[in-house]
Amino acid sequence: MTSNAVTITLQARVASDLMTSNPEAIYETASLREAAEILVRFSAVAVIDSARRVIGVISRTDLARSLKRERPAAELVVPVDDERPSGLDYRPEPRVSGAMNRGFVSVRPDATAQDVVRLMVERAIGRVFVVDEDSRLVGVISSTDILMALRC
Repeated sequence: MTSNAVTITLQARVASDLMTSNPEAIYETASLREAAEILVRFSAVAVIDSARRVIGVISRTDLARSLKRERPAAELVVPVDDERPSGLDYRPEPRVSGAMNRGFVSVRPDATAQDVVRLMVERAIGRVFVVDEDSRLVGVISSTDILMALRC
């Protein structure tokens, strides 16, 4: 009886071999409208502060949840009694910081590729952010990047 086993090898040694460098990211102060424009192309992106440190992640799901609970930027307020004024009530445009998820996963560029794959499988996540020693974003590894590094 012959075996039809195929050996698949990950052609990467460390996270930096797998990552997409200089990935798209969005600042925490950006509007949800700006996030929507980016999330047309990506399922999720890193949220960064002014020093490019990763502080969260925003996904299409996060955006949809946030937009569902947001009120319009301006509403007509009709007085019900003397205590409530009438007119337009303006609300600040919602920001990424209010919709993002702070539960992101990151690795350093020198993390082993095997550890990155194990982490993604164990946590059932589709991406990890690669950060430097100051937590600044330098790359992203998606499940697609892992698949592209596999060889038979």
